[in-house]
Amino acid sequence: MDIKTCTQCGEERVLDEYRPTRGQCKPCERAYKRRYHKDHMQQERIYRSRYYLKNKERLNKDRVDYARVNTERQKEVSAKSQRKYKEKCNARNRLRHAVKREKVEKEGCVYIGGKCRGRIEGHHWDYTKALDVTWFCQKHHALADRVKKLLDNQKQYGRCN
Repeated sequence: MDIKTCTQCGEERVLDEYRPTRGQCKPCERAYKRRYHKDHMQQERIYRSRYYLKNKERLNKDRVDYARVNTERQKEVSAKSQRKYKEKCNARNRLRHAVKREKVEKEGCVYIGGKCRGRIEGHHWDYTKALDVTWFCQKHHALADRVKKLLDNQKQYGRCN
């Protein structure tokens, strides 16, 4: 077996741990890419949004064409997701029908102290209570989802009272 020394960490590794044209081993290359992505996240977002605005028509056409060609695959993925997150899907459907039948009224975003963006959405803190939701704009709904995820993780690992 041939051995090579990494130019980044200095460790000796088997050639399989390197890309053909790189002096860095794969673990060092992955660490570099993670750091680069973290440091340049805002520039990437700006680039992607500009690219989308510039190529909006073509991208939407490609998305529609893909959906048309891959209808069976999309149905399979959707069915699998609905089986996996049955409680979540049922709660969303019950809420959607209640709003449609005007049994539940959509309110404005309840988040105070921030600029709202996007349509109003219902956030379920507990999926067993389908009609008990807090109304957020899209921006603040994403924030509420992150908070819920953190709280769920704390409960799971016994860090929350």
